[in-house]
Amino acid sequence: MAHAGRPRGAHRFACLLRLHGSALLRLDDRQDHRLRRYSRAGDGATADRAVRDGGGRYQDQYPAAPGAARRLGFSARRRQHSLSGRKTRAPEQAGLSEAGAPYRQLVFTAAADGAEAVSDALMEAGALSVDATDALAGTPDEEPQYGEPGMAPSAWKVSLIKALFPPDVEPLAALAEACGDCGLAVPEASVETVPEQDWVRLTQSQFSPIHVSPRLWIVPSWCEPPADGAEMLVLDPGLAFGTGSHPTTRLCLNWIDLHLPVGARVLDYGCGSGILALAARRFGAAEVLGVDIDEQAIVSSVFNAQNNACEVSFCLPDQDRGGEFDVVIANILSNPLMVMAPMLSARVRVGGELLLSGVLERQANDVIAAYAPWLALDVWRSDEGWVALHGRRV
Repeated sequence: MAHAGRPRGAHRFACLLRLHGSALLRLDDRQDHRLRRYSRAGDGATADRAVRDGGGRYQDQYPAAPGAARRLGFSARRRQHSLSGRKTRAPEQAGLSEAGAPYRQLVFTAAADGAEAVSDALMEAGALSVDATDALAGTPDEEPQYGEPGMAPSAWKVSLIKALFPPDVEPLAALAEACGDCGLAVPEASVETVPEQDWVRLTQSQFSPIHVSPRLWIVPSWCEPPADGAEMLVLDPGLAFGTGSHPTTRLCLNWIDLHLPVGARVLDYGCGSGILALAARRFGAAEVLGVDIDEQAIVSSVFNAQNNACEVSFCLPDQDRGGEFDVVIANILSNPLMVMAPMLSARVRVGGELLLSGVLERQANDVIAAYAPWLALDVWRSDEGWVALHGRRV
């Protein structure tokens, strides 16, 4: 599989100031078009959810929000101070500042046993956001973090902590307060001034059209169409943004582009932003249903379908009326795919096709074995250590 190194261009990512709780378009919470609504504290870049582009590039592909991918947000959103019991300042008091005053960023390192606690305490002390990366990234001692839902979160031996503060909060004083509340020694730290910028425009500049398959482009709404007559889907960054930049999504989109039968009935299980469902409709599917466990994903999918004039239905699992489909697609994670093997296999009509992704090469045999009682799956194609599995029900 691709080495899980740190993303390139991290310093270029536009911080969205005044967003509390590490709201830096944290793509570490989604597998490209799949969304996890809430981060787990200490949750690093994982092999089983897409947090970056694998370190490589695809033809006509550009990185989406480089530098956000490996950021690690801590869940400090409590109004009651978790350590001292004090009431924290109201968001409007902590986040507002006089016009023109610069924001400042506090930078220091923390050991694994104190990184989360001090990050939480910094949020309570007035930080607008806190993120952490491997302090040893780019060295032989770098520690890629992997995991799946249900696994205990882990942290690097040494984390590089960056905390953003409004002008009315003194970063070093906040650090001293936070360390005192945690019972930790105050580390050496530096304070950097964050220059004023047009953050919306700078953030938008990180997203460019992506050529994801032979015929399809994914285009943010503020970008010019890539070429006259090109097939494209317009999708903007959001809680369930699907850029198509991750190998698992590219694999599915390429299969849809190359092999989807015209007139097919398609089920996209775990639809996220709806990118796969919309592509299936665009390339000739007669009927498409997208299902997801997250309400925000359904809202996003419906919006994207309307924005692209695609007639696609979306629903939560308890609203799914069942039935068989000509093609069933699921780009999720290896463990959920194995758990759902009986259900997903039953949704494929006899003679129909099943396409699975979100699976690493080393996990392929386990997933294939899980579906063996119903379908004979094979590796259709691989991309940067990920695979798409395809089979036909007989």
